[in-house]
Amino acid sequence: MKSWVFISLLICLPFVVSSQISRIQKSTLQIGEQTTIYYELYLDSEKDVVRFEPKMRLIPCDIVQKNSQLSSGQKVNIEIIGKFQDSLNYGKKVKWIGKYTITAWDTGQFEIPAPFIVWKDSMVSFQPIQFSVIPTKLIAGKELMESNPIFTDIPEDSFYWLKSNLWWMILLLVLFVLYWFYIRWKSKKPGLIKKEISLKEKTLFAIESLENSKLWEKGMLKEHYIEMSYILRSYLGVRYELNLLESTSFQTKILMKHKGLSEDTVETIQLILEQADMVKFAKSMPEEIDILKISALAKQIVAETSPLEFDV
Repeated sequence: MKSWVFISLLICLPFVVSSQISRIQKSTLQIGEQTTIYYELYLDSEKDVVRFEPKMRLIPCDIVQKNSQLSSGQKVNIEIIGKFQDSLNYGKKVKWIGKYTITAWDTGQFEIPAPFIVWKDSMVSFQPIQFSVIPTKLIAGKELMESNPIFTDIPEDSFYWLKSNLWWMILLLVLFVLYWFYIRWKSKKPGLIKKEISLKEKTLFAIESLENSKLWEKGMLKEHYIEMSYILRSYLGVRYELNLLESTSFQTKILMKHKGLSEDTVETIQLILEQADMVKFAKSMPEEIDILKISALAKQIVAETSPLEFDV
């Protein structure tokens, strides 16, 4: 009797194993690059009950091969972009498909543990997925600092964004109040003709104020780059009538190309935004000379893209 059970299991095993598939769209990524992982399960009919509990925001992974840039430990988290999606595919057989869009900020080789899915009141395990993350390639003719990225979990705090960005909101408010008092003082001077400050002047003033504050000397390097990215995106958004505050660096590059900017100008914009991303997300620590270089490049972008001004 036992031999018959064993033979039955051997016959059925290939069908059980092949009924679920785990795969990744791209197995080798650069830091910050996005890819998609898929989980597929063949069903007997579209009425089959399928229950899958997706991860939210982060997926813990095992470290297969360590890299000198990785922090110590045997686990690392990858970031989920957007929401988990699932659907049914109707072909020769009905297939359930679930997918995540992910990105990673550590380099090395990792393995996503096998998740489980409940199908027809039975628990089915998918296969683990392995992938590699390599450093970002250098842009030709540009210098990017090597980083030592450490990915940290985002705290579960409803006011986290407000708390982490409060300083630059206060800075903008102070600048606005100073600007308001300056306009009032200027308007009261006898015989003085009022002149509206142009977008170019406002932006250059904001960059100069940020540079003079020297936040990096106060241990606020990340805040400096967040503000620099905000100033540049705000200027380009107003200048070309676009909403760039919610756009990624890559999306901003595409939009600027569509607006007819030269290749050199677009590459310089991308360099500034990518270095800001490296400091914000990958914990890059540039030297003061590189920080001032980025400020100079931002002023150059404003000068190159501003319309000509004539004194009347």
